[in-house]
Formats: sequence, structure tokens, C-alpha cells
Amino acid sequence: MNRKYARFKPLVLSILLSVCGSCLPAGIPPGRDASQWVHLEPGDRISSGGFELFLKKETGSNCTLYLKSTPGEPYLFLTSEIRMSADVLVSPHHRYLLINAPCSDVARCVYSTDARSGMTRMISGGVRRAYQEAASPNASGGPASGHYPVGAAFSPDETMALLRIGPDPPPVAGSIPIQSDRRSYVVKISDGSVLKEYRTESLPDHWWELNRSSPEGFY
Repeated sequence: MNRKYARFKPLVLSILLSVCGSCLPAGIPPGRDASQWVHLEPGDRISSGGFELFLKKETGSNCTLYLKSTPGEPYLFLTSEIRMSADVLVSPHHRYLLINAPCSDVARCVYSTDARSGMTRMISGGVRRAYQEAASPNASGGPASGHYPVGAAFSPDETMALLRIGPDPPPVAGSIPIQSDRRSYVVKISDGSVLKEYRTESLPDHWWELNRSSPEGFY
């Protein structure tokens, strides 16, 4: 190489490495959620957020969810409490998973998983109890017990998740709406503890900020 240009070689290499690095998952800016919800049916093997997810068909309608991050390594067992299918979201920094899945023939559950250890916890129980206590009774006069939480999003620091619960909206446009008790709850990823409730469908952009009061929510 001509000596005239040799002194520029380190600079050129540095620029090339920087550009290429930004194309890799590790180059995703902190706080940016580049992942998408993925839907898995029995037998599916789908890559998302740097992981390969495998939903294995078991006897009957039971399924087991597995995960691995490196090709060739064994799958990491997550949970066998899934019926028929699962929807999975990888957290912004690829540390946790949020899982929506039927957990029985009549119920749906939300799970959080630590992708490093495989530890999986059901985090929707507290939300369902809080909703049953706070929402309007059903037509028979009993608690609103027929609705189940659905995981919606992670907080940027991955310590909290947003879960939604409530009756489905009227299916026909222009139909008379029933009293809507659709609510959202902020919970801890670690154990599902309820941190805040929103009694409205319109949430603030920073729904995870617990130190801000809201006229339609409490904490």
C-alpha cells in the first residue's frame, strides 16, 4: 500500500467496524425494542430477538416451550403449562420473555421468563384478582370472573410489564357498547406483584413511571 494512504488504514477499519457493528443485534441502541410478538403453534421453531423458540407437541393439547440462544446447544426448558399455542415477546435488551398462552381448556395466563436461567413464572394471577375486586359485576351479579389478562409490553428497564384485561369491545361498529371495564395493570416481572392500575384504555407514553399520579389510575 502506498505510504501516503497507509496512515489512513486504521481510521478506515474503525469506520467499517462501527458501521457493521450497528447492523448486529448487539448494536441496537439501549431501550429500543426491536423485537416483535411471535405466534407459535405446536411444532414451530421460530427465531426472534436472538433466540430460537420451540413449541413441542405433547399428549393431547399440552405443549412444552423451549428456548436456545446458540445454534448447536441444547434447548432450555421453559414451561409445560401451555395448551395449543403461545405468543412470545422478547424484551428490549433480550433478557426476558413475556408469554401469552392458554394454561387450561378455559383460561389464559401470562408468564415471564428469565432467558439466562430459564426460570418461568406465572405473573397474571395478581392482576386477575385485582380486576375481579374492582371491575363491575357481570350480568348475573357475580364478579367479572370470565376475563383473563394479556401481556402487552415491557418497561424499558425490563423490571415491569404491562398487562391488559377486560371484556372484548362490541364486534359491530355502531352497536351499543356495554359498560367497558377494560383496564391495564403494571406488574413486576419477577413475581407479578401489581404496582399500578389504569382504569382507561388511553395510557401515558411512560406508563411504567410509578411516581406520577393519574386522575384515572392509582398506585
